[in-house]
Parts: sequence; structure tokens; C-alpha cells
Amino acid sequence: RSATTPPLPTNTSVFDFGLGVAIGMNNGWQATVPSGSNPLWVSAATAVGVGSTDNIAPSEWASPTVMAQDGAPGLNTATVFLYQRNDTGSAPSAPSSSLTYTFSTAALSGVLGAWTQTVPAASGGRYLFVTTATALATGATDTINPGEWAAVRLLAQDGGSGATGARGSLKGNGAQYGISTAVWSDALANRVINNMVSGEAFNSPLGSTSHLRIGDTVSLGNGSTFSEERFWSGGSWLLPGTVISGNLIVGGTISGQTNLNVTGYGKFEGSNSYTIIDVASGSSSSRSAALVANTSGGSQIAMYGRSTTANVPAVYGYNASTSGYGVAGVVAGGIAGYFRSLGSGTALYAEVMGSSYGEAVVGISPLNTGVGVRAVSTGSGLGLWVQGTSQFTGHASMATLTTSGLATVANLTISAASSTGSATATFPGNNKPGSTSTVRWVPMTVGGVLGDVPFWPRS
Repeated sequence: RSATTPPLPTNTSVFDFGLGVAIGMNNGWQATVPSGSNPLWVSAATAVGVGSTDNIAPSEWASPTVMAQDGAPGLNTATVFLYQRNDTGSAPSAPSSSLTYTFSTAALSGVLGAWTQTVPAASGGRYLFVTTATALATGATDTINPGEWAAVRLLAQDGGSGATGARGSLKGNGAQYGISTAVWSDALANRVINNMVSGEAFNSPLGSTSHLRIGDTVSLGNGSTFSEERFWSGGSWLLPGTVISGNLIVGGTISGQTNLNVTGYGKFEGSNSYTIIDVASGSSSSRSAALVANTSGGSQIAMYGRSTTANVPAVYGYNASTSGYGVAGVVAGGIAGYFRSLGSGTALYAEVMGSSYGEAVVGISPLNTGVGVRAVSTGSGLGLWVQGTSQFTGHASMATLTTSGLATVANLTISAASSTGSATATFPGNNKPGSTSTVRWVPMTVGGVLGDVPFWPRS
């Protein structure tokens, strides 16, 4: 190897045919490729002989020729990006001084000003600009002059502000607007939230609810005897508690193996269409019901009520209609209503209140063999006890009052056909109902035997 053309060997060399090499060369020549970075030179000569060796004279070597040498250094290249943000939207100027780019670290050094090699934070402005330049050199670095930067362009910008979202729920107090009340008022609660939204300070009732949002909460009171807090459910003001929005329940229902243990009270204001047997006509009718229970018949008792307070019912039914029913019971073939007293109390108590005409108990049987009202005493008590004027109307011309025990009637009216007669009976004077009245015979069945009982009108 040599940086310049080396001189040829000046002594005679020997080529050994057995070894396949020439030996004895001077001036740095050798039969194998030497190490180094200078150009590699080569020369050649021909060995011919009948023996095992041949002598090569210096004049036999060809002129040296470059066989190989290192090529020129390769090029390093990179595209360099610079970024800058502002709020004006106007393109900033490109770098005005020369910058040095190092290929191994991809770092740019020099005076960058507001430019950075990474995208700056959004706080730097709504508009993001970019410029680029090419670093190209055979060395480890390259100098980028000001004129090499491309025109500054807008790369991105923040979007415009979205529409204002719906407000969150509010919590207000009527007292802060001078609102005082001894009872809860939906209209005053509406006013409190409206004042909070509008900045007003009115204290008059407000019927509109369009300004309300689910979860709005209002406290109303008078500062002494009354204080109550409620929240807006989306349709009404409700007392606070654990609330599940109906929008979160599929179909607005709760189904499946669900047990509800309510320690407060339950209020049912819905409307479920259900077919029932009308107690007046006996035919099927479709009616709406706020509460429907045990429609599958899986439970023995559909609804159970218990009260431990005197004169307060366990189950109460009220009908505001003048011809409706407070409580009605219909069975397929059993007992529609059954009442039993476990102590000395009254199993069934019926009373008509008020001065107008009414019926406390009505028993009707549509069959000839039916029983309108049946009273049975299994002990020494009364099977039926009637106080006041009572009327028993029998089938056809027969009024039947059947008891298994003793029936006590203070004043009994039997509306059945009776007949007059001329028969007389002798009673002591102090027991005779009347001295001049005409006797009448009243039909009555006792023990299945039809007979007649004398009756004297008092006048």
C-alpha cells in the first residue's frame, strides 16, 4: 500500500512453483494483501521454468497499478422541523441566524428565538406554525443558513368554542330570597331556582318548570315550625332519599327476583290496566289500578296489612263516588269476605254515617236456595245482632231469617205478604199489644216448617 506510486522491486525474486508464491522482493512488495488505508497497488510478472523455481528479474515486473482504494466519504442528510405558536394567526419570521445541525443527536444549536424542534404546548397560542430545512453534509454536522428555511406555514389551529352545555343541578334556600312558608309549595320552589338562574330576587310563586334541571334541590320553611327539603325529579318535587332515575331502568320497570324493603312509605300513582270481575254486574271489566299484586298466584296472600293502633284499620279503602265500593272481594267459588275476631272484639262492624239514607250491610242471593246474609255463632254468643230498624226482604212472599244460634233484633221489619183473619186469641190484659187492633198472620219458617205468627198493629 502507498499513497503514491511505489517503486518496483530492484532485486531478483524467486518464484516457488510448489508454494505458489514469489519471495525475496524488496521496496515493500509482498505476495499477500497488506493492511492499511492507503491505496492498494499491484504489479505482475510471469514465472516460466523446468525446475521447481524460477528467477524473476526486476525488469520483468509490470508498472504498478492501483487495484483498490477507499471511496469518497458518504453524505449525511436530514429534514429539520421547527414549530412556533401564537394567538394572532400571523405567520412568524423564519430563523434569522445560521444554525448548526448535528446528525448523531438530531439537535439544532444556535439562536432559535421562539422556534422549537418539538410541538409547543397548547398554552402557547391557538395557531401552530411550521418551517423546514434540509441538512446535507459529508461531515458530522451541517450549517443551515437563514435563506435555507422554507416559507412558514400554518400547520394547525384550535377549533372554535363549542355550544354552552346545560347547567348542573342547583341547591337553594327560600330564606335567601325572603320566602317564608309553613307548608311545602312547588311554585315557591320553582321561584327559588329561577332566582338562582336569572339573578332575580322575587318571592312570588312561579308555575313554570322549564328552567328546572333534575337534581335541583330547594329548602323551604318559616324559620320556626316548618322546614322541608325536596329535589326535582324531572316531573315533580320529591322528598330526598335514594333515587334511581326512571331513565336508568329498562322500560321504566324493575323486574326479576327483586326484594324491596321500604322502611318509609310507598306511594303508587301509576295506572295499570287490569281486567277484574265487577262486583255489581258480575261481568269482566277493564279497570286501571295503581297497584297490582300477585297476578301469577305465586303467593298465598296477595296483600297483607297490619295495624297495632286502636281504631285504625290495617287495610283501608275509600271511594269518593257516591255509588262506589271502598273494599270489594270476588272469588271463583269460595268466600269473598271472611272476618274473624280472635278476642272479644267485633269481626265485622258496619255503620252508615250521616243523616241521609244508607245501607250498612246488604246481602243479596240471586238463587232461590241462596243465602243473602248468613250469621253463625259456634259458642254461646250471638250469631246476628241488629241494632236499630232493620229490614229483611225474602224471596217471593217469604222472609227468611236463619240462624244457628240466637238472633236478637231490637226492631224487626219483615216485608212479606200477610193476611188478616178472624181467629182470636186470649192474652192477659197487661200483655195484649192493643185492645182494638185487627190481628194479622205473618208467615214464618221455623226449622223448615212454614207457619203463621199473629201480629197486632199498635194502631
